[in-house]
Amino acid sequence: MSDAVLPPEILDYIFDLLHNERETLKQCCLVSRLWTPRIRKYLFAHIGYSSHTLKLWINTFPDPTNSPAPHVRILTIDCYPGDLEGASDWIRTFSCVVELSLNGHPTLPFALFHGLSHNLRSLKVHYIKFSCPDLFDFICSCPLLENLILTGEEMSEDNGNDFHGLQTSPPLTGCLMLIVRGGMGSAPRHLLNLPNGLRFRELVFLLILEKDLLWIRELVLKCSDTLECLDVKYKWFGTFSVLFWRCRYSPLFTGTLDPIDLSKATKLKDLIFRLKAMGPGRIIAMLETITPEHRDLRQVSIHLPFKRIPPIGDVQSYLEDHIYEMWLQLDRLLVQFWELRSIRPKVVVIDSSRGSTQELKDQIGCLFPEITARGIIDLVED
Repeated sequence: MSDAVLPPEILDYIFDLLHNERETLKQCCLVSRLWTPRIRKYLFAHIGYSSHTLKLWINTFPDPTNSPAPHVRILTIDCYPGDLEGASDWIRTFSCVVELSLNGHPTLPFALFHGLSHNLRSLKVHYIKFSCPDLFDFICSCPLLENLILTGEEMSEDNGNDFHGLQTSPPLTGCLMLIVRGGMGSAPRHLLNLPNGLRFRELVFLLILEKDLLWIRELVLKCSDTLECLDVKYKWFGTFSVLFWRCRYSPLFTGTLDPIDLSKATKLKDLIFRLKAMGPGRIIAMLETITPEHRDLRQVSIHLPFKRIPPIGDVQSYLEDHIYEMWLQLDRLLVQFWELRSIRPKVVVIDSSRGSTQELKDQIGCLFPEITARGIIDLVED
């Protein structure tokens, strides 16, 4: 079959419609060799390598210049450092990658990826022990980088000076996710010292140490002109019973630390809090910084983990008086948000207890009696 049967524009339109149909596209390659260059950009748009598949790729395309690497837009590498030795020239053939994921194995050398793609917009580092100076040296070599997802562990906290002589840094206007084992370490300090500042629209944090809360405050303040979504998570910590035990003793819950100030983040649309991370006192302090200037804010989501429903009829008897009053104060504040701002509160219940739905609702009704009575709570079981 000749490519001249259909105009190139029509072929491109057809293949674009089939971009998720890999088997169909492979069959199309057998119909006409002239179609293959057009189809390659869909077949090789997302490539992932393990130690085994990397060897297969190199054996299949021994000449990097003739490989389909320039068609790859999303590149995932899940290899040991030894598998990538001597592969720098081969890696740089992936010149059009817009999303790079480095997964699974410790101490991948970031220097190996310098100059990979000037189009890189998303960097995801998963479960890797990293050195902040090496990581941020690579970040600053990506002029268009917007999203940074960092889930791993810092080798050792770096206290040196940052970015000597560096005049520019990436725009960083998308999502920042910091889920760093053992605390955030020095990564927030490196971010805050970038020459061009930060303009993230979405911030997602895992709160482990109390000092992490101070870094979150600084990052929220730095991104206040552009911030649209704030999501604060917490590491999994025991059962429902342990949650309330922490409410009694942790300053993260009782609000003895300075609150995160949201007053300047007037573009906020979504606030998502885990009660294990913030506690009612901390959330109250943050919500009280919301002003009438937050015109786009329409929903406050509170994630309440129920790993085991307490074997008692009323959670009120499980709490000290001043802690229970915090819950009621948060409840009243959410009612005010609804009445004055039409912001609907949503409680997302992560329930792995397999208890009855009615028992679950009774427990929530005890913590949030006002919004439950008004029927304005969105109770979501996850």
